[in-house]
Amino acid sequence: MKKLIILTCIVILSVHLFAQDTVKTFWSGNRLMSIGVKKDNKETGEWLFYHSNGKLWTQGSYENGVKVGLWKMWNNAGDLLQEYYADNGYSKTWYPNGNQESIGQMKNGLKDGEWTFNYQNGQLQKKAFYLDDEVNGKVIEYHYNGQKKFEGEYKNGKLNGYAYWWNENGNLEIEGNSINDLQEGEWKFYHPNNILGSIGSFKNGLQVGVWKYFYEDGKIWRRGNYVDGKREGEWIAYFENGKIQRKGSFCNDKECGNWIQWYEDGKVMDKGSFENGLMTGQWIGFYTDGIKKYDAQYANGKRNGTYKNYWENGNIKSSGKYKEDAQHGKWKDFAQNGKILNKGSFNEGKKTGKWTFYNQHNKVVRVQEFLDDELYGMFIEYHPNGKKASKGYFRKGQKTGIWSKWDAKGKLYYKVDFSNNQQNIIFKGK
Repeated sequence: MKKLIILTCIVILSVHLFAQDTVKTFWSGNRLMSIGVKKDNKETGEWLFYHSNGKLWTQGSYENGVKVGLWKMWNNAGDLLQEYYADNGYSKTWYPNGNQESIGQMKNGLKDGEWTFNYQNGQLQKKAFYLDDEVNGKVIEYHYNGQKKFEGEYKNGKLNGYAYWWNENGNLEIEGNSINDLQEGEWKFYHPNNILGSIGSFKNGLQVGVWKYFYEDGKIWRRGNYVDGKREGEWIAYFENGKIQRKGSFCNDKECGNWIQWYEDGKVMDKGSFENGLMTGQWIGFYTDGIKKYDAQYANGKRNGTYKNYWENGNIKSSGKYKEDAQHGKWKDFAQNGKILNKGSFNEGKKTGKWTFYNQHNKVVRVQEFLDDELYGMFIEYHPNGKKASKGYFRKGQKTGIWSKWDAKGKLYYKVDFSNNQQNIIFKGK
């Protein structure tokens, strides 16, 4: 039963008749909240409780401060919501639309015997047996559409024995045995199309032994071993065509040792090692045709050390080093034909120092300096014939100082000064 909410501004009026008092409480605005009798400071006889809108909320009786007999409750619209015997007898609840929500027996104020619960539309939701307010015996639950949802046995409020779960279409979802609410023995889980999805065993609620998982067409997806709920030993995953997708070992539920992953046609995709679930040591990846894609060093799950990335034709795409998954130290990028594109250095993932950029003919087209990934310092551009085209300086990504430009023959034709946030032309040739 809902607790009585005591608001502020309640005025209590008492009329003393010997040792018996008629007690009234009020909502703010002087609306009656409750009325009843107290004898020796204990509720006795019939009590009435009201909503703040004046509608009757609860009606029932007390003996020596203890609820007895039939009690009823209404919502603030006047709809009967609950009717129950405080000690022994039936208990009924209703939805606001008038459909019954539940019905069952009470013994010493506790649920006892068969109880029935319904959805708001009147459809049966659940049937269960109770003893001392705990579920005991068979329980059957139903979906909103009437399909069976669950069937199992309870003892002292805990699931014991074999149980089944179904989806709304009537297909079996789960089945297995439990002891005191803990899964025990073989359990099966099904896809929505009723095809077995996984099968394995539990002990004291933890997965143990070999478990198998399946695709919706029934073909094996992956399999491996559990020890006390944790993956242990070799695990293998498969493509739907039956070929291995990846294979490796687990130690205490974390990847360990050598792992390898394949493309669907059976060619290797990646291979390397794990330690405590983190990639470590050398990892190598391949394109679908077997050409190397990358060659990297890992530590604690992050790229650390030498790194090479390759084009599909086998030529190097980039080479350098990583530190904590960020480019660090000397770095080079190459075109697909093997020609160098640029070279320079990184500091924890940010360009730093001198960087040189090349055209397709391996000639320098630009030299520039960086600091924390920003243009900072010297900047030089070159014509295709190798002659200097422009020269200047950057500070925090902005041009500064004297900038000069030359034509392809090496003749100066423009000079400008970027100082004090102004651009002043020093020389402009014809």
